[in-house]
Amino acid sequence: MRVGSSSLKIASRPSPGSSSPERVSDKAYPDSLNAEQFVTRLDANAGRVLTDAEMAQLEALFGGPNASSADAVKRAQVVRSLAENQNLQQREFNRAFVLTQYFGYLRRNPDDGPDTDYTGYDFWLTKLDQFGGNYINAEMVKAFIYLNRIPATVCAVKDKS
Repeated sequence: MRVGSSSLKIASRPSPGSSSPERVSDKAYPDSLNAEQFVTRLDANAGRVLTDAEMAQLEALFGGPNASSADAVKRAQVVRSLAENQNLQQREFNRAFVLTQYFGYLRRNPDDGPDTDYTGYDFWLTKLDQFGGNYINAEMVKAFIYLNRIPATVCAVKDKS
């Protein structure tokens, strides 16, 4: 095996569950939290996507709402369950979809002019959410193509006058 090979690099990385003072999760989610507090904070950070039943199920992984949340393996199971939550995945997909429409069709950031306060982004995200994430029925792409043509039309009219 050569020195510097990828297997050596992987072996030298700290394991995800290793305890080190640099871990951000130690500050935001200290081991002193009980299961209910830990799950509630994770859910709040994810945008409150869990139902009461799902929260109870995740708390049960620790042994109940008042059980300690210090077990790193159980914490990882809870985080993975939250990450695989269908509501979270759909919400994140919708956000990313609208953002890519801004980048791809309008060729700008959502907070660039004319709406520097994200009102346009929020409008399109709300529209997509109203259609359950179905961008075809929401006619999102068609609308962004149309919006992309407006500035060229306006510029052409200004040049003629």
